[in-house]
Amino acid sequence: MELSCSASSIYYFIKKKGYQGGYTTVKRYCRNYREKRVKKATIRIETTPGLSAQVDWKENIKMVSKHGEVFYFNLFLYILGYSRMKYLEVTFDRTQANVFNCLVNAF
Repeated sequence: MELSCSASSIYYFIKKKGYQGGYTTVKRYCRNYREKRVKKATIRIETTPGLSAQVDWKENIKMVSKHGEVFYFNLFLYILGYSRMKYLEVTFDRTQANVFNCLVNAF
């Protein structure tokens, strides 16, 4: 059996149908059928200070103002490997010179 709703919603549904038992009983019953959540393994890579950084670039993000005006912009994200310190910059063009300026500004 696969449950796609919560124990509380099941409890309130069957209570309307005449169920006399308590919520704890329903919760305990549902727990037997709940799928075990598998935690994804995360391998954290530790680096020494100044050794590495990661850059992410997202292009053509569309935003509409409350007046209906459409804006397109780009995001530059720079994350230092050791401290996980982040630098974010919003840009409006996608030139190589602009990317280099973002890298310089990150320092």
